[in-house]
Amino acid sequence: MKKALLSLLCLLPLLTMAQQQNKDLTLSEAIGSISDRISIGGFLQGGYDYNSQTEESSFYHKRAAFNIRGRITDRWTAFLAFEYSNSTSQELYTEYKFADELSVRVGQFKTMFGLENMTSPTAADLIDDASMATRYYVGWSGDVLQGNHAGRDLGLLVSGDLFNKVLHYDLSLMNGQGINRRDGNKDKDLALRLIYNITPEVALSGSYYDGRGHAIASNGLMDIYEGEDYNRDRWALGGTLTLPKIKVRAEYLGGKDGHIKSEGWYALGVFTVVDDLDLLLNYEYFNQNKKYDLAQTGLGAGLQWWFYKGCRLRFMYTNRDVKNSDNYNLLQAAFQVSF
Repeated sequence: MKKALLSLLCLLPLLTMAQQQNKDLTLSEAIGSISDRISIGGFLQGGYDYNSQTEESSFYHKRAAFNIRGRITDRWTAFLAFEYSNSTSQELYTEYKFADELSVRVGQFKTMFGLENMTSPTAADLIDDASMATRYYVGWSGDVLQGNHAGRDLGLLVSGDLFNKVLHYDLSLMNGQGINRRDGNKDKDLALRLIYNITPEVALSGSYYDGRGHAIASNGLMDIYEGEDYNRDRWALGGTLTLPKIKVRAEYLGGKDGHIKSEGWYALGVFTVVDDLDLLLNYEYFNQNKKYDLAQTGLGAGLQWWFYKGCRLRFMYTNRDVKNSDNYNLLQAAFQVSF
């Protein structure tokens, strides 16, 4: 309740401004003026999973997110995304669009790397949101040196569409330390992403990340320890095919932390069986440490039912093969409600 009241209080200054700009406005007209400039949304996600390796079986709550987008002018906007599950601001930035070819954003936002991290959780096909490789490389999960930062960071972004939207670019300068944190060293990370739209149905993507990390924990297998600075570089090359009833995405990703190399790839197909019901097929590979060969693969299949706008049920079975360990199965069921 306190958080809801706080959100409402945040709107009061805008309401006051609208009334001051035109003293003849009634309260209802002032509220209408604000509603034209502000969009509010959110979503809930949760589900059930079973892991045959750990024999864990549990219902779980995944996300309760709330976001506000404010239009200050026709070119100037602000955005806030708040995660109630862990009481954390996920995104908080302001952006000015000079033209289709040039927009500038400053604040906290998604790391512009690869294809999957740019997809909203409300549209991601996998229940885990993205492949093992993507989650590791953008600081989503699995990297103890960086921590879990939901694929986001603080920095400055320049982006736009060129050549009649044939080429899209994202060029950003980031802390490299993750969300809600000041930089751990004086170095800034550079991320570049290009998307070439060959046709409306086919696109190619390339990403490069040149970073200098500051370890928040130790990883002895990488010879990197808490408090140390280390090189953290990533690259990716992928493509998408989007047809009315078929969606295919594939990507190769690689990286180097200190002197340790890693790599991964995935291929995902989404096929509409009947209206609002999709079949999902997924294969992924990730080797976090090629020196010690920590490779694992995942082969999965599932169903996705969009039973209402922005609302869906998903079911997924995945077989995981881990190097020098037993295979295990993962059963997942998830729901999503958006508003």
